[in-house]
Amino acid sequence: MRGKRPGHAKPVVIARLGRIFGAMGRPEQIGGPVVAAPAQDAESRADGPAREHVVVNRGALGTMIECAVEIDGRFVYSMRADGVIVTTPTGSTAYALSAGGPIVAPQVPAFALVPVAPHALTHRPIAVPDSALIAIAINHGRDASVHCDGQAHFGLAEGDRVALRRAEHRARFLHPEDHDYFAMLREKLHWSETPERIRGQQR
Repeated sequence: MRGKRPGHAKPVVIARLGRIFGAMGRPEQIGGPVVAAPAQDAESRADGPAREHVVVNRGALGTMIECAVEIDGRFVYSMRADGVIVTTPTGSTAYALSAGGPIVAPQVPAFALVPVAPHALTHRPIAVPDSALIAIAINHGRDASVHCDGQAHFGLAEGDRVALRRAEHRARFLHPEDHDYFAMLREKLHWSETPERIRGQQR
């Protein structure tokens, strides 16, 4: 099985086996994030791609950050929290799931914004179209940072802004012909299982 990524001559095959985390996905990526300091000069910008999620979170000092979220240039909310996760359908079964985010089926063209330990319980996950431009500004918080799939990492200071958008290029995921997304979820998450049956299978 082979698939070609637009703009590349050689096929790329990505195989994921085992755990549920990040195992499924729609053929889109998050482009960016573009991290820009208030000066907006060339040296203040940095880019990093992500296939599963981008996380803006607090640093090692352990204090909450205060961030403001905009979608397509419209103010959505300000929030005090440990951070916020922006996830693709692929990443919705990874870190975002453990933070209380929704499982997003691969066919759904959406990003989900999932707060991490928000101070106000009224802050809930939000799903937005994957065509949206998402901006997260750091209003307050020392030693904040942004992570792209746990790989690329950028430090953030008060006043910095993270801009997220769908990538121009797509990634194609290959599955066996008999692949069943919901059967996989049912098996990995033990849906329809009773505690007694799970204990019996582990013996």
